[in-house]
Amino acid sequence: MKNALELKEIYKSFYENQVLKGVSFAVEKGTILGLLGGNGAGKSTLMKIVNGVYRKDAGQIFVDGKEVQIQNAQDARKSGIAMVYQELSLVPTLTVVQNLFLNDEPHKGLSIDEKECMRRAERAFDEFGIDDIDPKAVTGELPIGKQQLIEIIKAMLKEPHVLILDEPTASLTQREIGLLFEFMEKLKKKDIAIILISHHMQEIVQICDRTVILFNGTVALNDEVANLTIQKMVEAMVGRKVQERAVERKAPPRYEQEPLLVVKELSSKDQKVNKAEFCIYPGEVLGIAGLMGSGRTELIKCIYGMMKPGEGSVLLKGRDITGQKPWKAIDNGVFMIPEDRRRSGIVSIHSVKMNLFMSAWKRFSKRTCINDKKAEKAANELIERLDIKTTGTGQELKNLSGGNQQKVVFGKSIFLHPDILMLDDPTVGVDVEAKESICHIIADIADSGSGVLLVSSEFEHLAKVCDRILIMKQGTFTGELRRGKDELSEASLLVAVQS
Repeated sequence: MKNALELKEIYKSFYENQVLKGVSFAVEKGTILGLLGGNGAGKSTLMKIVNGVYRKDAGQIFVDGKEVQIQNAQDARKSGIAMVYQELSLVPTLTVVQNLFLNDEPHKGLSIDEKECMRRAERAFDEFGIDDIDPKAVTGELPIGKQQLIEIIKAMLKEPHVLILDEPTASLTQREIGLLFEFMEKLKKKDIAIILISHHMQEIVQICDRTVILFNGTVALNDEVANLTIQKMVEAMVGRKVQERAVERKAPPRYEQEPLLVVKELSSKDQKVNKAEFCIYPGEVLGIAGLMGSGRTELIKCIYGMMKPGEGSVLLKGRDITGQKPWKAIDNGVFMIPEDRRRSGIVSIHSVKMNLFMSAWKRFSKRTCINDKKAEKAANELIERLDIKTTGTGQELKNLSGGNQQKVVFGKSIFLHPDILMLDDPTVGVDVEAKESICHIIADIADSGSGVLLVSSEFEHLAKVCDRILIMKQGTFTGELRRGKDELSEASLLVAVQS
């Protein structure tokens, strides 16, 4: 069978950071290739090179056996390559047909030929067997699964030879995933090659013909799915079996005491969280491991009050705090460090001191005055304790590294000394040294008697610092691993979330 796309010795560096180190593989016509890899493995960078977002430093790209030069998105489109990104680009207030032809409308004279748009849309839907989407419907009123199909149809109208799908199932229900996979099978029959980027190994096994796994910018595995097991794929993603040492704790969790936080049958209105139940004890670091779209972020948002629960309850030291507002959560002793620190955790143009005490200035105020000397002393103590690399308390936060910005966010929580600290992917975008430092900060917070709820996509991080880890799939907990009883490692967690 002829290759639709072939990559040979692709290299890419960003300054001194070499992301791709000679990646080579091919995808045949009428097949689906699953592309896997851990965070930083290089899979997104590679596909952005293929789609013209980035330029390769070296290597060759062949489409239908002919070498092509892809310098931008237009070159990729002319070469017959289309990519559907994880974040949908549809305009929710426009109709389906308007979205399909946005910026590419057929014209009749100077006006858009709306009849031709409708004719082409209906022909495309008919060609791919889609009979339950009204082209005149407002896009934002459709289920997310159907919006995903519209995005793919929009790409298919450009008649590509190669279709790249980036985490298409992350926000879909099981029924919508089934619908998407049926559609992908129809595309295969039309001799279209599909590259599916996914973290879900079970989906790769279910729908793909072949799998390529990247590790540290190189191809760690390239084989037919029929020859593989989940365990083999996990080993390729991890790179090598490493016995990670856990962070040493000064005080063990107080399981003999009453739990600080009790969550009972908690469900979100969108059902991304479905009857979740767990407890957090004093001094415990409880981790939640799950793939993208498992409901882990939605869970802590429901607890913190950023999302209103559909049903269930949240008890803090026996008090019902279900549905509290975030600012009330802080007063009640619950603090959350969000996933996107730049958008939700810091004000980059303000000083280190201002960011440290953003939620706690009233602790330095008396009537209408702020005791700035007291705040300055407390800020310097936190900077020293957390080893924040800064020129001083007045330095603007935007001039600090990502790891030091994250330490400032931790400083806010340490100063407030909450009963429960919730962390959503706190090590994303920070360097190895900062990650190590953050692990020790989390351990110190737990040693002080607080409970920590840690959500992380970096399973090595979970294994290093957690006392217990809950496995989450489709909004529900399906298992539990406990330190001292079960193996806590990156490999064991990868197997647990995929099984």
